[in-house]
Amino acid sequence: EDNIAFGLEAFAKLNYKNIYISADPWLINLYDMQDRYQSVDQLYKHWLNHMELNLPPKLFLTSRLIETESSWIDYSLSSLRSSLFLDYKNMVPSNGEAEAYDKKAYDGSHIYNEHFINQSNDVRLSFAGPLNYSMSEFEYDSVAIENLENLVSYLKSNRVNVILVLSPYHPLLYQIMEKQKTIFVEIEDWYREFAKRSGIGIIGSYDGNIIGCVENEFYDGMHPKNSCMQKLFTN
Repeated sequence: EDNIAFGLEAFAKLNYKNIYISADPWLINLYDMQDRYQSVDQLYKHWLNHMELNLPPKLFLTSRLIETESSWIDYSLSSLRSSLFLDYKNMVPSNGEAEAYDKKAYDGSHIYNEHFINQSNDVRLSFAGPLNYSMSEFEYDSVAIENLENLVSYLKSNRVNVILVLSPYHPLLYQIMEKQKTIFVEIEDWYREFAKRSGIGIIGSYDGNIIGCVENEFYDGMHPKNSCMQKLFTN
């Protein structure tokens, strides 16, 4: 849902030529338990309709809509942030350095907080979370798969080059997946076949070893550091 809502709204605004879509395993899981997209449900439904009917791209978030319906939301959120974080101004990313809170850089990348980056605990102790994140139960979601197919077709019809990205898991966690939860291996194969039959690109692997990422290039079981992701995009 997020890929459709934000990816296509960005296309209408920026007319990009390439899009990289993170091929997370839970995207095609009926039991992913993901509902955060509902905060942008109107945006999602707008683009779902355009995509299914193959309508020309048309911005949903127009200046008029933002001015008339969003100004009070912006004010309310700003007030809430100020009450929760007295040093909110310090959360505005002036650079890519980690600070006390998570930040979003101006290029869209996520900057983890200092505590998360500097945690000294053995990441292997927290493997259970990534192993089951939105994947404690799995069944292929036919609606999600159809939406993915329609999204790719819509982008290709608008001459956009689509590339799926298989973001790596920690090498030791992937070894556990191979033995205890082979659905991850199966889903990677599914994405590769999907990319082949759809005529789109695919890079990366859930197996960090294939990309050349070593153990200290992960914050935890499922969050690779910049150095690992650079290998993914350059290999």
